[in-house]
Amino acid sequence: MEKKLLNSGVEYVSLSGHLNGLNAEKHQQSLEQLLEGAHCSTLVADMAAVESMDSAGLMALVSVLNTAQECGKTFALTNVPQPIQIILELSKFDQVVDVVDGVIQPKVKPEPAIAA
Repeated sequence: MEKKLLNSGVEYVSLSGHLNGLNAEKHQQSLEQLLEGAHCSTLVADMAAVESMDSAGLMALVSVLNTAQECGKTFALTNVPQPIQIILELSKFDQVVDVVDGVIQPKVKPEPAIAA
């Protein structure tokens, strides 16, 4: 899991591989720790590299969403592959979690021009 802190307290995390019973609890704990941090107001999980997800993976995401709501923070998913999107739709999880299109990039401040 790769993470980046973006401007304004947005934490960006890239998930990869299989989100299943073998690793769901580990991912859940890692994501919840980020949410509980004082600097994080929004957690965005990039799902582009997630190959598969089972019910344990789905429950981990539900738990992360619940933690975010309890902390008054936001949890969102981005770049959800079609097979994972189908799972979110069938479970109706897509109706309660923010699913955003595209990759959220950090805002880069332009470097001041150096006079020659």
